[in-house]
Amino acid sequence: RSSSDSQRGQGQGQGQGQGQGVPSTMHGDDDHGGGGGGGDGSGGSGLLCYTPMLHARRFLDDATYRQQRFVTCPEERLASGGLIAQFCGNDCATLVGAARYVEDQVDAVDLNLGCPENIAMKGNYGSFLLRQPDISVGIVQAWTGAGGVKVPVTCKIRLFDEGSPDPQQRGLQGTLNFVRELEAAGASAICVHGRNRHQKGIKTGKASWDAIARVKEVVSIPVIANGGIECYDDVVKCLSYTGADAVMSAEALLENPALFNGYYGVNGFNGINGFDRYGSSNGNGDRRERGRGSCGYELRQCGFAVEYLRYATLYPPSDFYKVSQSYATLIV
Repeated sequence: RSSSDSQRGQGQGQGQGQGQGVPSTMHGDDDHGGGGGGGDGSGGSGLLCYTPMLHARRFLDDATYRQQRFVTCPEERLASGGLIAQFCGNDCATLVGAARYVEDQVDAVDLNLGCPENIAMKGNYGSFLLRQPDISVGIVQAWTGAGGVKVPVTCKIRLFDEGSPDPQQRGLQGTLNFVRELEAAGASAICVHGRNRHQKGIKTGKASWDAIARVKEVVSIPVIANGGIECYDDVVKCLSYTGADAVMSAEALLENPALFNGYYGVNGFNGINGFDRYGSSNGNGDRRERGRGSCGYELRQCGFAVEYLRYATLYPPSDFYKVSQSYATLIV
């Protein structure tokens, strides 16, 4: 799962749950999982969890796929600000049918328009659907209209690239026109990754917070900023710079799942004996502050690993015991 922080300058969410702070690992890319939403940052209400990206056609047609890919629990929604099911696809009826399977178990459904991978290009979904904005808008209308779903609808997008010959359908102007259409179609929130679909791998480059700020100016619904988040300071800076209502992160949470709690980065597996959950040992078992303002204690990755495996034991995926029971027993 991935999470977001919606508290400007605070973000001290402390909720416990399967999804909180456990990022999606589908492709190691923010566009396959993330979060956003309201809340005051106290307790779990300042965080949202998103599912990994679910392929709508397979989710609709394949019961085994549904069972394996959509795994949740009541604690996941109670401990965070909510759970959002993230779908990809390009057919309205298929996406409506898939979303209906989960609408009673989530707080919103999200249309992924951000995935830049080759598989998305082959399937004509994710960021490649931005080349056909009418289809994307039609999906949102199908979800929000009569016969749609009974939960709010959100969208995750990337910036438009410069490939269209129509200046109204490319770059920043194309992006601004598109988000207006999504809002008019009934979207309740929009997450904007400040890069276009070509910015990946060695071409990733810097995320444009300026573009996200412009999106925030032209819509009245909540905007979730994504891209360029590596530490807690970036969360604070991004919220201030863009005026966004929330910040999404995925990759940074893989290294530091407590990022939104205000804790700084992690030490490796040095000194496994004697670590504690919220600090590093000074040899006497005492925690020591890192002197980085309000960001708290350094955390050790070994502690994260143990905690993660404990959650995996409590909430196992369908094949967990078959594959990993011996390793979990050994470590935990």
